Amino acid sequence: MNNFIKEFRKYWKQKKYGQCIGVALLITTFVVAIIVLICLLLDMLIAFIMNHYQELLLGFGAFFLAFYYIREHFEEKKRAREEQLELARKLQAEADADTLERNYRIIRTCIFSVIRDMWDVLQVKKPVREGEIDSPNHNVEKLNFILYQYIVYRTASTTDTETIREVLRKEISRRLDEHLFAGISQTYYLHEGQAEPIISVYSVEDNNAYLTISVAIADENYCRHIRQGASLNLLQQAEQLTQPSDNDF
Repeated sequence: MNNFIKEFRKYWKQKKYGQCIGVALLITTFVVAIIVLICLLLDMLIAFIMNHYQELLLGFGAFFLAFYYIREHFEEKKRAREEQLELARKLQAEADADTLERNYRIIRTCIFSVIRDMWDVLQVKKPVREGEIDSPNHNVEKLNFILYQYIVYRTASTTDTETIREVLRKEISRRLDEHLFAGISQTYYLHEGQAEPIISVYSVEDNNAYLTISVAIADENYCRHIRQGASLNLLQQAEQLTQPSDNDF
């Protein structure tokens, strides 16, 4: 078609009108032939559809019905997998919650026995029942490890929290060494050649009337965290020592 048009323009510029008419006739014939061919094809298609519309309807209906049932089959399998995964997640969450609560009670028994025997040294109220040291937040997620929290009430404000923490840590370590805590067989966790008490007092926070004692069960994540904290503290101390003071000038 493009060649015909180019020839027509060339002849028109050369004023060869006879050739222009011939090219125009060829173009017209070509276009008419295409139109006739398309009409014939459409007529054949329409005739085929009219003669076989029942078979076509049945075929398309069967195709879409099969497609629908196949899609529903895979959707049902997908929903079943999702329900199984959700059930597994719920069961795992319940198992984790049971484990956390069981650990909380075991640690509570240990902390209670220490506080009950050393309440005067710690300058806190002597608890009578284990439930008295329960914190509203039993478990607190700290980075990638869990803290178990307990509370005790002060009887004096002269002992600072760091001293209380160290007293608790040393007494817990002593009792672990002597296997005085019932139900605890593993007393230390080894990390990079260093032993950390399996029950580790992470912090003691002063909340005016009472103290919040946060305790962790030593594992890989916890030991890595406290080692990194210790390294950071040493680095800060070293930087402070190397910083010039006013007396250096």
